[in-house]
Amino acid sequence: MIEKLYAVEPLLFPILLRCLVATLCGVMIGMERAYKAKPAGIRTHMLISLGSCLFMGVSLLIGSEARKLGYVNADPARIAAQVVAGIGFIGAGTIIRNKGLVRGMTSAAAIWCMAAIGLAAGAGMLITAFSCSFGIVIILRVYDYIEDKIRIERFRIKSIDVVVKKEALIPDIRNTLRNMDITLSHERVNHILNEVHYQATMLIYGNIEDEIEKEIKKIKGAKYIVILTPGDAWEG
Repeated sequence: MIEKLYAVEPLLFPILLRCLVATLCGVMIGMERAYKAKPAGIRTHMLISLGSCLFMGVSLLIGSEARKLGYVNADPARIAAQVVAGIGFIGAGTIIRNKGLVRGMTSAAAIWCMAAIGLAAGAGMLITAFSCSFGIVIILRVYDYIEDKIRIERFRIKSIDVVVKKEALIPDIRNTLRNMDITLSHERVNHILNEVHYQATMLIYGNIEDEIEKEIKKIKGAKYIVILTPGDAWEG
């Protein structure tokens, strides 16, 4: 059976091996993105890498067969070039912009790199594909570790949940945050278990969470405050 398949399609098993390597590379990077609750997770990265690998394999096969038939100008890189251009649409889909907040740039860059890894695997550069996958995971994970250690001052996105006695206090909370030069988005008011919750996404500079809590507690009627990284506080 295997001999018959190989006779019909000689490149079947090499292409399948390359697709397997590309899929495993997608799993590695997709797990890191899924762990951080990003919009593009394991399945997305697996499919992108596998699809890119298959495009590259088909491109090489078409170029090889075309040259055997006498088409000396056959260019196997054309399909690969379209993958590079087309992957931008998927990457753009992971970028979210709302009232000055831009999120998803890292996920978009990871998807772009994932397509390159898939093309590399499809071209037979299996060790390179694996090595680059490990490199991307290291970049994504080690940077967070270094940032926590040296406490880099930069703009960060945080979610805030303030429980107040009455909804009329919400403008005071909003004004307090804006007076601290904090950009707010996704603002909403929820009534949970007879309590009024003011929830919003904040763009803050530096480590000022303690200062935010201190200022909000000065508002009479603010019962308690929770500040977390988006995705950990609530779904929205």
